[in-house]
Amino acid sequence: MQTMRLSEAIRLGAMLKPQGGGCESIRSITHSCALGAALDAVGVEMRYRSGNGAYERVVELWPWLDRITATPRGTVRALTAIYEMNDDGWTREAIADWVATIDAQQEQVEIPAPALVAVEG
Repeated sequence: MQTMRLSEAIRLGAMLKPQGGGCESIRSITHSCALGAALDAVGVEMRYRSGNGAYERVVELWPWLDRITATPRGTVRALTAIYEMNDDGWTREAIADWVATIDAQQEQVEIPAPALVAVEG
């Protein structure tokens, strides 16, 4: 098992595909929002991202996202702030910088490493 801060996961996942906005970006195969990038980085498969399941999975992995916190947008759930920052045009890297100021103070959860899959072709 390994631990990964949310800010690290956002940065890593941001390297995998272009940024997108709106609620569909968390479960898109062609682009990702900041939260979708984090899920990509830790290997959460797309089949587990239907409906609100993707948001629930993010909160399972980083429970502090469900807490109320002071944000650039006022006092809201951290999850909501990240979602809105992404849709307001913040880059995922800028969002990760803001997240880093919070997640450094949070208890880290262990995230299982994604299984490696051989691809032929």
